[in-house]
Amino acid sequence: MRTEIEQLQNHRRQAERVVTALSSNYQVDETIKRLRNGQTLEMVSEWLEWQTSKANSKVTSYASPSHQLAFLDTLKMAESVAFNVAGGSSYALHPNSPPPYDRLSASCQGDQGEEKMDRTSPSLMDGVQDSNITRPLTYGPSYLRIAANDEPSVTSARGMGQDYILGPAYRPLEQSPTERVESWTNVTSNRGLIEHVMALYFCWEYPTFAGLSKEHFMADFRDGRRRFCSPLLVNAMLALGCRFSELPEARLDPSRPETAGDHFFMEAKRLLAEDGLTSLTTIQALGLLSIREASAGRDTESLYYSGQAIRLATEVGLHMEASYKPEEDDPLKEVHEVRSITFWGAFALDEAFNLCVGKIPHLSRAASLVMKPSIIDAVESSEWVPYSDEGAPLTKSASQPSNVRSVFKCFADLSESVQRSLYTLYTPDRILNSNEVLSAYFRYLNWYSSLPESLRLGHNFTPAVLFVHMYYHFAVLMLFRPFIKLRFPGSSVLPRTVCSQSADAIVTLIRSYDQLYTLQHTPSFVPYIVLMSAIIHLVVSEPSSESGAKELMQSVADLQAMVNCHGFAKRCLDILSFLASHWGTGIDLGVSDKDSEEEIAMRCYPNSLSTNMFCPAAEKAVWDMGPQSRLMLFSPFPLQGIPLLATEEDLERHGFQRL
Repeated sequence: MRTEIEQLQNHRRQAERVVTALSSNYQVDETIKRLRNGQTLEMVSEWLEWQTSKANSKVTSYASPSHQLAFLDTLKMAESVAFNVAGGSSYALHPNSPPPYDRLSASCQGDQGEEKMDRTSPSLMDGVQDSNITRPLTYGPSYLRIAANDEPSVTSARGMGQDYILGPAYRPLEQSPTERVESWTNVTSNRGLIEHVMALYFCWEYPTFAGLSKEHFMADFRDGRRRFCSPLLVNAMLALGCRFSELPEARLDPSRPETAGDHFFMEAKRLLAEDGLTSLTTIQALGLLSIREASAGRDTESLYYSGQAIRLATEVGLHMEASYKPEEDDPLKEVHEVRSITFWGAFALDEAFNLCVGKIPHLSRAASLVMKPSIIDAVESSEWVPYSDEGAPLTKSASQPSNVRSVFKCFADLSESVQRSLYTLYTPDRILNSNEVLSAYFRYLNWYSSLPESLRLGHNFTPAVLFVHMYYHFAVLMLFRPFIKLRFPGSSVLPRTVCSQSADAIVTLIRSYDQLYTLQHTPSFVPYIVLMSAIIHLVVSEPSSESGAKELMQSVADLQAMVNCHGFAKRCLDILSFLASHWGTGIDLGVSDKDSEEEIAMRCYPNSLSTNMFCPAAEKAVWDMGPQSRLMLFSPFPLQGIPLLATEEDLERHGFQRL
């Protein structure tokens, strides 16, 4: 029976590929000709797939030659910044440019070797007008657009996309789909909506801060088991995934985008209050709830959930290596694997928040931590496709190797470097020395230089890979940000310059992301990264100069584009407007036509409902540490942590000097 089910599923996918090709005017004449000549559905389907892909699964594809050129040009800029900051070699981006496959796609594969970047070669976009601040692709690339009024096409596209992202569905005969869905959430019995929103989560947010294994979760979700799946975890995932959907069913109030996922979030909170167990799925759900609240801009709640996740993870010993080492065929091996993933997801999330607000990590810097999850070839080579409310493209030109485990492992490695840098900056038992800051910086550079080739810019540009590169530049920026009014005598590394270069790289990567996927499909932490880079550009910008001003206005435009899907983006705009006015920059950001400066300032003050760690207007209660302040350190948010620095008299003895 199972074999027959799989055959039916394969037949359905083949039919969907052919029907969608016909409805989207792709190879219509040739497809009809082959069908009339008696070719089977399987033969025509395989021919369509062959037309839009190469046999090598490691090839990264582009939707069109213009996307290839624009994207690689912006990536060259970002890679150039990394090269300049590191003062070392970088991976070259010299794509081969084969003729496009028909009219819809062109495949591109970067050089496989490591080599010096050719800085004398002309830009790939020489002679092409700079897009500057305009949104280059307002509705995203062509492979994210499917005719909204073509319901059969959308249904087929969703089905194909979910097969790619969630894996081919296997439904046990003894349990109906409705019964199984009702066992996971009380909010809806619409199985199509649930799996659609789950696919959105796994497409755009997974796996960087994810403390769960998609393969283990999906297997238990479909089979009704509660080892690696639970109602709490499902509702938390749906609460987060709804942010990527504009469907009315994804919102508590269909007319208000900011209520996306609220109904699932309330159900998750109810289940969390009733759940007295400290299980893997509880820790995983806490992480997802934290990410969801971070996107909404509720930093107090987000910090609480992430703190609970890492505390519970350590209380049950997930951070420690198990004394028992299961063999390959041991049933406990998958439990060991999921435990490791759960810990490192909670760890990475905790370090991200600590990095944002300047806090000491929860875990000791001397702790010996569990090994990171192993890289499994079958998981690593699984394909990623862009997926939206209109589904996924039914041609293979938009697919890429996901490299899920490599992304997760590299992100965990970077999070370890972040943890060490946080102890360097915020340990209160000693005065900071500039050599310690430089040592932390070189650890970041070593991490970057050791990236596997599959995660290099130009070889892979899935949302997760782009986010990892953004986060790297963000970490470097946050390391040097307190010292932008200082220099390190005897070192060529100037904090102000490094921060400016990192901010430039972030703007470039965001622009590339927008061109590929639109900013409505960005991971939850992206507004935080954009805010910090914009603040640096605000500091270095001058009204009469273009230095940093274009990048600043680009970041403002990016945040405005993210307002409907990230509540925190609106707060970012208020913060930037307040700082521009408060610091007397003379720069008009043009972020609000309706609100007065007084109204914006009031929203930037702390209140009794939130600690508001991103409050720039607390100088009455604390102090002013803006760029014009006489204090030596720079911190735009007085309620956040700052390093302990020597007094003016002892400053040079600790390796610092005023600019």
